[in-house]
Amino acid sequence: MSTSAAIALERQRYILELKSKEEELRNAYNELVEKRKEINELLKGYKETNTELEKSNRELLEQYEIVKKSYDEINRLNKAKDLFIGILSHELKTPVTVIKGYVDTLLSRDFDINDNVKNTLSSVLKSVNNLSQMVDDLLDYMRLETKKLKLDIKEVSLNAILDSIYRELKPFLEERKQNLIFEKKEDIKINVDQKWIKRAFINIVGNAIKFSPDEKNIYINYKIIDADKLWLPDHVTDKPKPASQYILITVRDEGIGIPYDELNKIFESFYELGDIKTHSTGKYKFMSKGFGLGLSFSKQIVSMMGGIIYAESKGFDVQNCPGSQITICLPYREEKAVEEHKEKIIIIDSDLEFSRFLELFLSQSFSVYVFEDGGIGYLKVLELKPKLVMINVALKNYDGYEVCSVIKEDKRISDIPVILYGSGPESFDEIRANRVKANMIFYPLFDTENLLRVVKHYMEKK
Repeated sequence: MSTSAAIALERQRYILELKSKEEELRNAYNELVEKRKEINELLKGYKETNTELEKSNRELLEQYEIVKKSYDEINRLNKAKDLFIGILSHELKTPVTVIKGYVDTLLSRDFDINDNVKNTLSSVLKSVNNLSQMVDDLLDYMRLETKKLKLDIKEVSLNAILDSIYRELKPFLEERKQNLIFEKKEDIKINVDQKWIKRAFINIVGNAIKFSPDEKNIYINYKIIDADKLWLPDHVTDKPKPASQYILITVRDEGIGIPYDELNKIFESFYELGDIKTHSTGKYKFMSKGFGLGLSFSKQIVSMMGGIIYAESKGFDVQNCPGSQITICLPYREEKAVEEHKEKIIIIDSDLEFSRFLELFLSQSFSVYVFEDGGIGYLKVLELKPKLVMINVALKNYDGYEVCSVIKEDKRISDIPVILYGSGPESFDEIRANRVKANMIFYPLFDTENLLRVVKHYMEKK
């Protein structure tokens, strides 16, 4: 009986153990089922995300094709426009010259012409001279656009240039009862092309005459400053050629002013301030209208001499006339040792604080180009072929991941390293960064020691 009892007890123990194991297996199975459900949900979410990403990618490619077609069309239209302007200006030059010659002859020789006819011929000559100047403007514009305008840089007297400008514009100043005031300082020499810098100044002072009411003053001033004291307004994106000193020449008027959002636009070709309906005809009449090439031409000329030109104003008001100021900044004393070649970095960032920091920090060693818009930034990467591209993930319009994706999918530029950056780890989506093939994500941005190390790593890569 004792043996039977022992066997029964042993059997009961095994049964209890089996039940315990069975319960463990059931619990493990239930856990696996739950895990499988979670995995299925994750897979479903992944598929949905992947579908959305593929859709976004297709949309980006479609947008890229649209942008590319638009870019190509703009280039085609620009070439057609330049061809048309070139043909037009050359075709106009001959008849205008002939008409001018005949009128000059009639007025300068002792012909039997009554006073009324002479007055009429004088008016014709004035109009022909204006038309001739417009044709010359178009021809000069074409020379600039086709890179055929050559400069003869030499040391010239700034005061001599200003005196020459005053003599040329004096009749128009007297007609408008305006004063051109500039303080004669100790004469300084500047390295410029005398003919073309004078032309640039005449365009600028001429604009001041046109957009200032009668009996107003126009002031010209200049000063020399050290490079570390050069300050540029926030809206100015251009930079002068590196130098240890710069000369700033300002033309300030008491005219109608310029709206803030047009301070840069006034230097675009064929751009005219204000409503065309408010403009009058005549070379220097109040708010008279031309081709809109004067300031654009001046900007390109100054740029060819290593300088920049920019405008400042408190706003646009025809009644109260807040005035405006245009500044030409030219290198005065060149740096003795300037790097001949710097590798290019493109920064695509709509956050002014970040982009300005990066530009200031990196521009000592590299040529830095900053673009606020992702689409324009992509096109500039195509054009400039930089050694490195840095993109803020929080970019407006297109986010940084989308711009990175477009760059990496374009075989012409896919090998260019792209660094995505942001304010901190919370601003990143590492899965998206990997999917768009970003070479690196970097934060915090203001960790200058590591930032420089990372940038140099990619810049030194072959």
